[in-house]
Amino acid sequence: MITSEQMTELISDFPELSGPEVNLSKEIYAHFGLLFFKFSLVEHSLINVLTFHHVGTALEAGEIASQQEWEAAHDFGFERARKMTLGHMVKSVADIGEFSTMRHRLFEAKKRRDYFAHHFFREEAASFLSNEGCWYILYHIKQLRDFLVSLDSDLDEPLKIMCGRLSINLPNDDQQKSEYTALIEESNFRFSSNFDKFDWSI
Repeated sequence: MITSEQMTELISDFPELSGPEVNLSKEIYAHFGLLFFKFSLVEHSLINVLTFHHVGTALEAGEIASQQEWEAAHDFGFERARKMTLGHMVKSVADIGEFSTMRHRLFEAKKRRDYFAHHFFREEAASFLSNEGCWYILYHIKQLRDFLVSLDSDLDEPLKIMCGRLSINLPNDDQQKSEYTALIEESNFRFSSNFDKFDWSI
């Protein structure tokens, strides 16, 4: 049973939960989606770490002597990291010195992601049948989501330190904004053209 303080904390983040027409079972599906989005943010941060680590290692080895070689190393490192399982990715990042103190939290995130991907809906199905069960799930999903937000944020500093050690300049705010704008434009163009289906469509 969650306390009134916990319920207030949850509603302060999601005022719609206090609405008279709220369907708590449906809210669980929405919060599950938001939780998985946070898992994805952590996963992408790990991909960035491994991408820049690959580039930095290549720089140290004298394998990069031009912008073209830098871009090729970046693309190779990104694709290699992107194809890893989350477990392999977490282990690879945790083995980098700057991230060693985050090992436990990284493996906890992986463990929780696996649970929600493979077991959550089956094991908690009965909890959906009561408002009390729904409130309990929603609150604890929020706690896990907060953990993931903190974890993702805490990856920034060791990334900067690692890149400093490897003599890599991270993108500045203007470069990140430019990349963001380019992604939006690419997406808008895709849907305004003869878009047929997603890669994952059946």
